[in-house]
Amino acid sequence: MDIVELYENEQFNNLLGVIAERNKIRDFDDYRQDVFLEIIDTNCKNMNSYRKAAQRVGLRYYNAKTDIDIDSLSYFNENGEPETYDETMARLVYHGKGRYV
Repeated sequence: MDIVELYENEQFNNLLGVIAERNKIRDFDDYRQDVFLEIIDTNCKNMNSYRKAAQRVGLRYYNAKTDIDIDSLSYFNENGEPETYDETMARLVYHGKGRYV
């Protein structure tokens, strides 16, 4: 199956929808384009390798969404100075919203 046939394949597009929903991907069109770029870049030749490419890209999107900049979660004191990284992490861990790794 060539890339044009795959692009129009309803079964594969449904699979992309399921992966996007499971990984809570909001930008489905970007995700779909990235899947086809991955397929082209890795020279996938069969449906099994197409599925694996879709899973890889979905996992990348999921991981990118869950990585949060700790500095964006910092509180500011009365002088307008932000918490340090360690103070922010300690507060998040204390309230059960983070963990040290």
